[in-house]
Amino acid sequence: MSRRSQADLRSRLQVWLRTRMRAPRTASGGARGFRADNRSAFAITTFIILLLALERFPGEIWWPTLLLVYCPQIIWALPLLLLAVWFLVRRRWLHSIWMVLLAVMVLTVLVGALPPRALSKNGADLRVLTWNLYYGHGGPELPDVALSTFPDIICIQEANPWAEEGVSSILELQQFKGWRAKSCGELVILSRFPLKRLGTTHSALWVQAKVYDTEVVIINAHLAAPFTVRLSDLMNPRGLRGADKLRRSQVEEIISSLPGDRPVILCGDFNTPPNARIYRRLASVLVDSFRRAGSGLGLTYLRQAPLVRIDHIFTSSDIEPVRCWLPGTKLSNHKPVCTDVKIASKV
Repeated sequence: MSRRSQADLRSRLQVWLRTRMRAPRTASGGARGFRADNRSAFAITTFIILLLALERFPGEIWWPTLLLVYCPQIIWALPLLLLAVWFLVRRRWLHSIWMVLLAVMVLTVLVGALPPRALSKNGADLRVLTWNLYYGHGGPELPDVALSTFPDIICIQEANPWAEEGVSSILELQQFKGWRAKSCGELVILSRFPLKRLGTTHSALWVQAKVYDTEVVIINAHLAAPFTVRLSDLMNPRGLRGADKLRRSQVEEIISSLPGDRPVILCGDFNTPPNARIYRRLASVLVDSFRRAGSGLGLTYLRQAPLVRIDHIFTSSDIEPVRCWLPGTKLSNHKPVCTDVKIASKV
């Protein structure tokens, strides 16, 4: 082989090697692509922080942020997971990990998701179930739900018109023999323990149940919705502020009336997801049983395609939730919430 041929072969080999060495960088965009990915990750992080701030501070008093608070928060986590896969394909390991961490933050802070947990070894003294019957539609299914969960106390919202005849017929069933009932409008409380009516507030029915040797205050609440389905209500700032003021007054009325000398269980349909201001106010003085003893997303509305968690069971600090879950249902658009609790005074 002549020297010219050798030089030409060496030149071609060098060109081929440079091309092969550049291929991985070209596939992922090279240095320019890396800077673009950095800018993308920064922009996404800024968006998530802005989303958290808008939902936390303006919250329910401004209609765009009201929609942010009450929209299914999981929609913000899914794109982050897809971006994590995209960065993984592009071999941007740190970018991919960061997207996963942002998705976890969205699921925990905004959705209220919880990891699987072991059941508490403490036995339960009381099982409480709360359920919005959706204008009484779920009433016929109540015996089946009770048979599958065996609750000691059932708190019902939107019981009418089923409650007009349904409560008396329920109490005639063998499985409800000896149960008591207290009601006020659409709110009904059923209990196998003796009940004493304590009164009502603007949005709640208060009773006292004698659970073995302990008097426990049970509050069945149904807070006003922050808006209706009419678009005109969303575009009415005065109406939104009025609804927010009403909801805050309902919550403050309940909190200010809480007894300090007896255990308390507050449950019902609060029309409030875990990322809303009303929820944070309640969680500042009471314990969310699902957050303490549940796992997963815990989405209660809508039943057909659960989007948000707006039905809750709160307890005072002298009651320990040991388990919380969502039984199945077919008729109501809300899922029931059931919790087992241990009363501290019996420890």
